[in-house]
Amino acid sequence: TLLERGLVLEAGEESLSSELLASNQVLAILAPSSPFFLEEIEGIVRFVQRGGGLLLVSDFGIMWQKYHYSLNELTSRLGFV
Repeated sequence: TLLERGLVLEAGEESLSSELLASNQVLAILAPSSPFFLEEIEGIVRFVQRGGGLLLVSDFGIMWQKYHYSLNELTSRLGFV
């Protein structure tokens, strides 16, 4: 299990600041239900550039139609679309 390997999974609703991300190894974004702020996108990009892992899962549904521009901004800065 993750716990046996010394890993902890935390769920959060707070803003993804650089400070928050710095204390983590992997960020999992699972079908976000609101757009990212520019500061969050920049923080996520810095996190990945510094070696952090990113798992990004989206759903082509109502939320995608409303917030895809935010995901596109994030993914394009990371080199994939």
